[in-house]
Amino acid sequence: MARYEGRVFRGERVIVEGNEYVDCYFEDCSMVFTGATEGTSAMTGNRFGSGIAWTFEGPARKTLEYLHALYHGFGESGQGQVEQIFEAIRRGR
Repeated sequence: MARYEGRVFRGERVIVEGNEYVDCYFEDCSMVFTGATEGTSAMTGNRFGSGIAWTFEGPARKTLEYLHALYHGFGESGQGQVEQIFEAIRRGR
């Protein structure tokens, strides 16, 4: 895992996973998460300016596509399942 501390990122494609970002600033960046890398990612005390786009590729994108299909394809039951997942995220579980 690479560690970036106090760095300014402008106009870059930033690979989030497997890296640690501490007190960095991001502006006009594409923040990329694929879910394909082993290990953890950490982001602490960072600031984001304008033009930030979060991009999910590979397994991470497939996970979001699955949640979308569950939410929109299984009626109230599917919506409830997805809402439970997001509630668990909000509560830190």
